[in-house]
Amino acid sequence: MAERVNILGVDVDAVTMAEAVDVVRRAMDTRAGVMVATANAEMLMRATHDEELRRILNASALVVPDGAGTVWAARHL
Repeated sequence: MAERVNILGVDVDAVTMAEAVDVVRRAMDTRAGVMVATANAEMLMRATHDEELRRILNASALVVPDGAGTVWAARHL
């Protein structure tokens, strides 16, 4: 799987759609419960001040960038 990049304290997965789908399919195949989060710019900014939100996001099996700015940051940082 693609690497995780840290954006404002949150580890975001720089994944393609196919890679994200593969993570979810593997979890379903093994019946593993996983948390998938979609992180947009507002959520990442809020996580800089909200330790609980940051903890939840960083504990997620997959944090998918949501929005053009977050996608750009995940690919280029």
